[in-house]
Amino acid sequence: MRDRLSSGLGVRHTVTALLAVVCAMSSQVAQGQSEAPADGSSELPFVERVDVNVVSIEVSVTRDGRPVDGLTKEDFIVEDDGQEVEISNFYAVEKGAKRAGAPAASGPDEDLESLDVQIQPSFVVILIDNTFIAPASRKRVVDRLEEHLDDLLDAGSRIMVVDKAREIEIVQGFTTDRLEVEAAIESIAKSSAEGGQNVAAERLVRRRIEMGARPALTIGAGGADPAAADAQATFAEIQAYAEEMSSHTRRSAAVLRHFITSLSGLEGRKAILHVADELPLQIGESLFNTWFDKYSTYSDLVGVFSAGEALLDFDNSNVILDLVTEAATNRVTFYPLSSGDTATVTSASARSGSVAEAPSFSSRTAASEGTGLRLLARQTGGDWASNLANLDPVVERMTTDLASYYSIGYASPHSADGERHRVKVRVRGRDDLDLRYQTSYVDKDADRLMTDRTLAALMMDADRNPLAAWVEVGEPERQKRNRYVVPIVVKLPLANLALIPQDQKHVGSVSVFVVVQDEEGRISQPQRIPVPVSIPNQRFEKVSTTAAAYVTRLAMRRGRQTLAIGLRDDISAVGSTLRVEFDVGAKKQ
Repeated sequence: MRDRLSSGLGVRHTVTALLAVVCAMSSQVAQGQSEAPADGSSELPFVERVDVNVVSIEVSVTRDGRPVDGLTKEDFIVEDDGQEVEISNFYAVEKGAKRAGAPAASGPDEDLESLDVQIQPSFVVILIDNTFIAPASRKRVVDRLEEHLDDLLDAGSRIMVVDKAREIEIVQGFTTDRLEVEAAIESIAKSSAEGGQNVAAERLVRRRIEMGARPALTIGAGGADPAAADAQATFAEIQAYAEEMSSHTRRSAAVLRHFITSLSGLEGRKAILHVADELPLQIGESLFNTWFDKYSTYSDLVGVFSAGEALLDFDNSNVILDLVTEAATNRVTFYPLSSGDTATVTSASARSGSVAEAPSFSSRTAASEGTGLRLLARQTGGDWASNLANLDPVVERMTTDLASYYSIGYASPHSADGERHRVKVRVRGRDDLDLRYQTSYVDKDADRLMTDRTLAALMMDADRNPLAAWVEVGEPERQKRNRYVVPIVVKLPLANLALIPQDQKHVGSVSVFVVVQDEEGRISQPQRIPVPVSIPNQRFEKVSTTAAAYVTRLAMRRGRQTLAIGLRDDISAVGSTLRVEFDVGAKKQ
């Protein structure tokens, strides 16, 4: 069964109790409204705490195409929005393993000296974008790509295969089995691809412009001007084509952002081999240029006086830049692969200069890149194969990037403001080096981070559980037809929560995040439920060694369901994610 990322699943939450030994809750909490603790107190636990996120970026450093090893934390200079910041976390990876004797990490992430020398495997997603590639082009790219599967697997990569059309379909989850990867790719190769239709539509409009009547130097008898009618008709056709392509681009960027978010909880390097022939930025540019070359004398009839002005309504630069930022924030690097067959793809290489020398992150930056694929590559620290001739070097470079890089972390100076920020990395006194890395990020707040981790647990089975919580699924209760209510109990040891003495009680706070996927791949909107915890002092010693229980009732359809729960101790900022699969409405044996 393929997993489809969507948002069409409606899951209702009815909360009956949370932390049963401590406080009671009603269904209002599921809608984000707080309610007084069970002991009658109207106070919620309050702790003044400033969230400080650690910005982590992976930097590939090469010279003449070969990795440069042996650099230390002191060799790097990092700037955030133009201000130099102090590096708090650092380690080097050489040939797939953490370098022996690398400086110990500091800061809130982890003590890297306590880790095994062998780092976690890298994760590679082969994403075939059927919106922007033709079947013949797709076959040429994937045939060449399959020649590299052994190299990727030998390097310790886990590979996922994804079919992207209107939605994202995970055809094969992460695996180290080459046969499974090949079978998934062959499955996608049998599906339709819209890229050929896009090219055909553009060629048809161009042909109609070329076949239209030419402007006459003098108007014939009766004042008839057939060229004016053709000019207006073909301009309208360009606009219709550009609007349709803009819609495709916006939808593609949206589903890609959603998919990238689901990768956020994976530890280790993450790369997407994005098989596509284009990702348009300035949609219809060549058609508008062709029109103005022929029909500029009729500009007043269409109300637009240059190709640049016409493009303003079809500029998707900011849409692609938002995708770039989402990828960079979640430490996902793009390596787009194209056959070079599509006429709208330029031949510029993503290797034309150091990422550190890129201009400011804006629509002007996007326009300078020429194509969305090149922009994705440069701004996320990857590389772009603009044709089959440079596909092999790009895949080989990606394999090297996954095995040799520097991980750099620093405390964000922006206090989780949710805004986009620029990053620049340099090596002191080494202008001869080429650095590639994520050039921007969004400083997410704690809720957004936990929501992303919960979604990653759902889609990628990437759960982590430092709170030692567990989930119990009750017997589904049939309501009507194929609708059921399923009792869900989440338990966690109270000893693992941070509880603070306050007056005659101990108080704390837990946030619960819930997301569900049904057997058709539809995913509910993630929900956050705030939960106050209050234990009277006279009961504290007795209950502090027990497990608290969160009880909720979820309305679901019949079929296979996957539930992901995120739990965050709001005081200590420690979070857990849990994933469980179960059948609803199955006949008992």
